[in-house]
Amino acid sequence: MVHSDRIKKIELSNLGHVKSVEWPMNACQIYYKYKNCGGLLVPKKQNFCAFCFYGEDLCQPEQIERRRTNEYKG
Repeated sequence: MVHSDRIKKIELSNLGHVKSVEWPMNACQIYYKYKNCGGLLVPKKQNFCAFCFYGEDLCQPEQIERRRTNEYKG
């Protein structure tokens, strides 16, 4: 069973729609692999998490780091 706080929306830019997916909880992910076609969603900025770049919020590890440094307002 997946907890609802782990399900977030990510914009699948090359497909033109938004999908709810399970987000990583312990590490940033530099790409998201489409389940149907196997294509990769890669952030446009180097060294950036795909979920932070295309998602509705920052990934869990980035939220934790920004809370630690008082930079997260979510």
